[in-house]
Amino acid sequence: MGHEKIHYRADIDGLRAVAILLVVFFHAKLGFRGGYVGVDVFFVISGYLITSIISKELSSGTFSLTVFWERRIRRIWPALSVVVLAVLAAGYFLLLPHDFADLGESALMQAGLAANYHFWGTSGYFAIASDLKPLLHTWSLSVEEQFYLILPLLLLWMFRRSRSSKIEKKSDRVFALLAILAAASFVLASIWVHFDANTAFYWLPHRAWELLLGSCLACLPVTLRPHDAKWRIVASWAGLGMIMLAGLSYRAKTLFPGASALLPCLGACAVIWANLGAQGKLWGAGRVLAWKPLVLVGLMSYSLYLWHWPLLAFARYCARFLSEDAGLTLRLESHVRVGIVVLSLLLAYASWRWIETPVRRRQWLASRTSLFAFGLGSTALCAGLGWILLGTGGFPGRLPEQALSYSAARSDKPEDWSFTWVTLEDVKIGRFKPLGETVADEPAAVMLWGDSHARCLMPALAEWCERSGIKGEAAVRDSMSPTLGYYRHTGLKEDALIYSEAVLERVRSKNIRHTVIAAYWRRCAGSDPKPFQEALKRTVTAIREAGSEVWIVLDVPEHNFDVPASLAMSEWQTWPEDPRPWASTVAEHRQTNKAMYDIVPELERLGARILDPLELFTTSDGRTALEQEGEALYFDSNHLSRKGAEKIAPLFALIFQAQR
Repeated sequence: MGHEKIHYRADIDGLRAVAILLVVFFHAKLGFRGGYVGVDVFFVISGYLITSIISKELSSGTFSLTVFWERRIRRIWPALSVVVLAVLAAGYFLLLPHDFADLGESALMQAGLAANYHFWGTSGYFAIASDLKPLLHTWSLSVEEQFYLILPLLLLWMFRRSRSSKIEKKSDRVFALLAILAAASFVLASIWVHFDANTAFYWLPHRAWELLLGSCLACLPVTLRPHDAKWRIVASWAGLGMIMLAGLSYRAKTLFPGASALLPCLGACAVIWANLGAQGKLWGAGRVLAWKPLVLVGLMSYSLYLWHWPLLAFARYCARFLSEDAGLTLRLESHVRVGIVVLSLLLAYASWRWIETPVRRRQWLASRTSLFAFGLGSTALCAGLGWILLGTGGFPGRLPEQALSYSAARSDKPEDWSFTWVTLEDVKIGRFKPLGETVADEPAAVMLWGDSHARCLMPALAEWCERSGIKGEAAVRDSMSPTLGYYRHTGLKEDALIYSEAVLERVRSKNIRHTVIAAYWRRCAGSDPKPFQEALKRTVTAIREAGSEVWIVLDVPEHNFDVPASLAMSEWQTWPEDPRPWASTVAEHRQTNKAMYDIVPELERLGARILDPLELFTTSDGRTALEQEGEALYFDSNHLSRKGAEKIAPLFALIFQAQR
């Protein structure tokens, strides 16, 4: 701790450039499919630099928490505030109310340094695609700032607690404690990622080890520092190679972070370690990283990180309303993505040159008072705007009435959607969701079993139950294949086998007369439909043997775009295309659901009654309906809204006529 004077190292700015270019190219889909590891490299660099400064000042007795946080505000807040306000302004003209309200919530949580926990909490089955969230990238800034609220206090406590008067002894003990904390965080992340990768990705305790690796480098004992030019050269090139290998070989499916994050993080450590104590002389890859163009990119890497993601997110958001193909893939043409990267570089340079640099050099906001006033004021402004957007629902008054009617379908599902799932624990103890307001001790006559597509049918079946005075129950769970001996590789996975047996036992033991099965059949069948088809036939036979009538609801037409959003945007703006000509044709729907249509005769032979909603959704031009009476029939591309459930309701008349 404080062994040497801190020298400027151009190679670290070059390493920053490598990290940010990996991230930008990954996000722009211009190669480097593992480029997300650039964020981990940033964490290591940040931990090293910040801890180096704190440790030097602690050793010299000049450390001040006030001065430390002043530097952090100068470094982070001015450029971030400008970007957040620019994103909110753009959102006013580009985003539908629901999405604008989500953006407001993101700005509010970012102002509270909790963006990582916000995006962790809002990811899920029906959450807006992450590629469309303009402030998603602020999660990493929140992780860093949370870390730097704790680190200086921790170092200050450890420094004062150490009884040794020798700086070297204090440094060795601090290094040991930081190493223990880093190891504990790494073990936590490596274990947790197997059970909940989403939490391991966003939460500070699972990410702290990456920052702490850099902190350990800053406090490295003299005996562990490089003393041989040969090892400096080998380490620098090996470290850079490790980072590039991760950037080139990792994929979206790579289990990350955790053990897989070691490769880029240790690579960053090796690059930094190679030139520790070199006092301005650089060895090996450090010389390449000190190339002036790379250094310039590294100097403006923070602003580049801030600007590139919102530009890509807004471009993808708009592109999905311009063509059917862009609807769900969020595809941008390569020349558009290259153009966005160039624009990001220009904005990053301007931000670094005229916002970051003047504030850090005290040309602007020179006094601490003015800086803190700016920090508090900009934070309050971003938080206030976010709170207003959230409270108003994204300023819906911006849109014409018909656009609002279409857009409303995106929320046209029960607010407690996730609480309507019937869990594995529920079915084990015989707790199912009721359909309609019925007498508690009345025996159920109808069971609805399936996934989120079945869940969309609940309002229609509940209405029939209430109207007929019949009790119904539902066993619905996301990504559930309502089949015996077969499961989807998402959702409950193998536990779905237990779930299915519990549902069958419920039908058998309670003498439920009608079992309605519905699901996202195309996803259930997957790429090899034969095992699914055989399982469904076995399921029909088993339910029939349990004494229940089997009703199989074929799937509703699905589309390649967000139905309510596309309808709303075409009513609001002049540039989007009308999505109605993009709607699936009858032939396309039958081909998409071929795995089900092929076995309908066999299912009927086994005694199943087939309910096909296709005719109810077919329009005069041979396509399938997107809206009715000015309301969207879906709340996304394939799930029915309440209006869609109302449209499909007549399909169930046969069930309740049979009941009577």
